[in-house]
This record gives sequence, C-alpha cells and structure tokens, in this order.
Amino acid sequence: MTNLLANAIRFVTASEERRIDVKVDIGSVPPQADTCTKPPECGPSAPLGTETPLYLYTEVADTGPGLKPSEFETLFQRFTQASPKTHTVFGGSGLGLFVCRKITELMGGRIEVASEYARGSVFRFFVETRAGTTVTPRPRAYVPAPMSKDARRRILIVEDNVINRTVLQRQLKHVGFVPECEFK
Repeated sequence: MTNLLANAIRFVTASEERRIDVKVDIGSVPPQADTCTKPPECGPSAPLGTETPLYLYTEVADTGPGLKPSEFETLFQRFTQASPKTHTVFGGSGLGLFVCRKITELMGGRIEVASEYARGSVFRFFVETRAGTTVTPRPRAYVPAPMSKDARRRILIVEDNVINRTVLQRQLKHVGFVPECEFK
C-alpha cells in the first residue's frame, strides 16, 4: 500500500485535481478469477477461527494522468515503467509495482490496474490472510529467543545495486536470516 500511495502522490502533483481515494475492506469470499474487487457476500457469516481464510481488499485511486492502453503491458515488470517519459517526468526506477506484484502473489493474492488516459488510475490488490488471535504485547526491549539450528528465517531482498545487495545479504546471513534475492 505504501508504494501505491507514494506513486499516487507523485502522479497527482501535476494534475489540476489532486485527489487520492484509499479503500480497505475485508471479506470471507475470494474475488472472481479476473478481478481484485471484493465480491458481494451473501448468507450468514461463519464464526471466525484462526484457520478461517479472510481476504484483505485494498484500492488506491488517483486523479493523475492515467495510462494509455499500450502502457498496461509492461507496468508490473521489473525495471520498466509505463513509458520512457514516465521516469523523466515523475522519477522512479520501475521496480515498485514489480515488487507489489511479487508480494501480493506470495501472499495468495494479486494486483491489477484500471485506468483511463487523462482521467486517473485505480490500483487494486487483495491478499489472503487468516483471523488473528490475541497476542500479548512484547516488552519494548524485546530480544528474540535464540534460533535452533533447524529454524530458518527467510527475508526477501529487493535491491538493484549489486554492492548494496551483497553487503545486505552477508549481514543478514551473519545474524541468522536466509536472504532470498530477486536480482542475482
């Protein structure tokens, strides 16, 4: 959501109307296969348990410049932007939406865009989650318990600079993480 909001802010700055609408909803029914929009729920809802699947729906709409139909093809690809002009006018590396797509897919969801040129864009995504349980707050100086040899803490590194990526990988391995990197 942070990336979608940052993009919306960046793209509405040059618009006459500067409006960003954010919607967040939760439901117990997954979306249709061709959309990320929350379907209408019908019937009584079942009691929520810790294994009950829930779907978190998020939408960020802006009044920015919108997209041409030809610009949709490369939008969620790594290091690509809607058009060559996009980087020049608005900045960015073309990595943010790629990362958003990867994260939503890893969380059992997907992301989509609906846009009309010169009218704005709507980015929607959903992720699958579960009902939570009550957690006792941790003390401020929380120190995790030592990891067993079999425990693995995975972390995704998203960094386009090879030196920064290598340093971060080594630091994370040193403290017990198992870094995964999209840019090898």
